[in-house]
Amino acid sequence: MKLVTCDLFDEAIVAFEIDRSNIHVLETARFSFRSGKTKKNYSEAVIEKAIAIIKDFHTVEAQADNPLFELKIPDMDDELKLIVAASAEPSFYFATGDKRCLRALTGINELATMREELSGRVICLEQIITKIIQVYGFEFVKQKIVPARSCDKVLQAAFGSGEKSEEHNALGALNAYINEIEQKCPSLLSKA
Repeated sequence: MKLVTCDLFDEAIVAFEIDRSNIHVLETARFSFRSGKTKKNYSEAVIEKAIAIIKDFHTVEAQADNPLFELKIPDMDDELKLIVAASAEPSFYFATGDKRCLRALTGINELATMREELSGRVICLEQIITKIIQVYGFEFVKQKIVPARSCDKVLQAAFGSGEKSEEHNALGALNAYINEIEQKCPSLLSKA
C-alpha cells in the first residue's frame, strides 16, 4: 500500500526487473484492503488503485491447517499468511514495509523455521525505495514521496524536509533503517 500511496509501485517492478506474472498476493488481499484499519490509514483512491493493481496477479493461499495460525500475534494476520505462503515456495520473495512483522518473525520462537526458510528473501520498503532511487534518480522519487511521506515513519524521516530534502540525507536515513533491520533481524534481508 505504501508504494501505491507514493505512486511508485510500477517503478518498483521495473527497478527489480520483476515480471508481473511472477507477482503473487494473498487470495484475501482485495478484501483486507477494504478493512477498517486500511480505510483509516489510506484514502479511498489509494485503496481502489491498489485493488486495481493486484486484480491480475496470481493469488496464493496459506495452508489453513498450519499450526502457526493458532498463534495469537497482534496485528499480524495477513503478514503471517504471507510469511507462510512465501516460506513454502523457495522462489518467492517477501516484500514488506511492516517493521512489526519483521520483529515478530525474528523474535517469536515458533517462527524459527519460517525465519530460516525466508533467510535472504525478505525485501523491506527502505530497500525498495533505495533501489528505485538508483534506477530513476533521487529527484524523480522525491517528487513522488514528498506529498505522500506521511504514510510511513521512515519516509517522514528520510524526506522530512519536503522539497528541500537532499539525496545524501534521505539515503542516509533509508540506509540507517536498513542497517537497523539487518541488526535486529539478521540474515532475513535480501542483498538484492
